[in-house]
Amino acid sequence: MSFINLPSFISILSSVGFGMGITIIASRKKTKAETLLAETQAKFTEVEMYSKMLSDLKMQSEIQAQQILMLQQKEGEYLKIIRAQTSRERELTKKINQMGVEITLLKNKLTVYEQA
Repeated sequence: MSFINLPSFISILSSVGFGMGITIIASRKKTKAETLLAETQAKFTEVEMYSKMLSDLKMQSEIQAQQILMLQQKEGEYLKIIRAQTSRERELTKKINQMGVEITLLKNKLTVYEQA
């Protein structure tokens, strides 16, 4: 009986050992796959975060570009106003100078009439 049980015992041990070996290999592959999955998800989250940051920066740059264009338009309008004011100032300065000349002429005439 002892011999009959020994081959059965050996066969049971070898099948248990074989099963454990397969289980260990399968669990290693599963652990490796889970690790890769976690790393991939972390990278995906990172890519999503950078993508959102990039889109936010793009939106901000577009807003700033619009603000710059508006400021350039206002600057153009202000330059037109300044040119118009400068032109009016020149005209008024010319008129003042002409009036100064006329006043001098009138003073001279008045002096001549007073002496006469």
